[in-house]
Amino acid sequence: MSYELIERSAFEGSPIELYKFVKGTSVYTQTSGNEEITYNGDIFVPRTLKRSEVSLTGEINKSPLTINMARDNEVSELFKLGYPSAPVTISVFRRHHQETDTILLWRGRVSSCSFQDNLANLTCESIFTSIKRLGLFRNYQKSCPHMLFDSSCKVTKLSISGLVDSINGLIITSSTFATQPDGWWVGGIFEAKGDLRYIHKHNGNEITLNRVIPFLDPGVPMSILPGCDRSKDTCISKFNNLDNYGGFPLIPPNNPFGGGGIA
Repeated sequence: MSYELIERSAFEGSPIELYKFVKGTSVYTQTSGNEEITYNGDIFVPRTLKRSEVSLTGEINKSPLTINMARDNEVSELFKLGYPSAPVTISVFRRHHQETDTILLWRGRVSSCSFQDNLANLTCESIFTSIKRLGLFRNYQKSCPHMLFDSSCKVTKLSISGLVDSINGLIITSSTFATQPDGWWVGGIFEAKGDLRYIHKHNGNEITLNRVIPFLDPGVPMSILPGCDRSKDTCISKFNNLDNYGGFPLIPPNNPFGGGGIA
């Protein structure tokens, strides 16, 4: 029997929901049912999950979804040290017991997570909310507005790989860092165990991250990308990329509308 016919029936329905969470290359598939379910090649394992009602309104930003789960759920674990380095998307599928006809009920991303006692509460926003966001715009400024390695910057994204030597809180030590002068990696990205972190400081064979990476051990493979302060001098000396520099370094320092004389 089709999903639509069962859904309209008075007594035949026995709904089961499938939750697919994706963070980068990591996928977490869970179901509110009591048994494992295979759908589209994914195995959904039973977990205690409860969600709010899906509201269908004319305002796409007024249809969020709240999902309650155990504090030690694999997904809620991602948020215990703050928001993950990559967005966590979610797709909710719905079917009925002993039926294979499945529909996509809701899709979006996790915007926040709060903890209370043994529960975790995930607040999710619909994928359609991105439609209402402001488009990109470019300012008349001295510094470069491009994101490093993007299609406007055009610098080739080449990461350097190595091994973590030691960890002391936010400070990571590796001989790989010392291959470049102090400050080279500041503003760059450190990656290990699938997590990304922003680099605040670099001195010799040490870097300082903005947040710790949980369960990071010595000997773990890592990769690192350099940072850019978006200045003209850095664009030339560090990346040899002046042709794609997006700033306007020759902007006059005096404001013609400031009331003072023009030098």
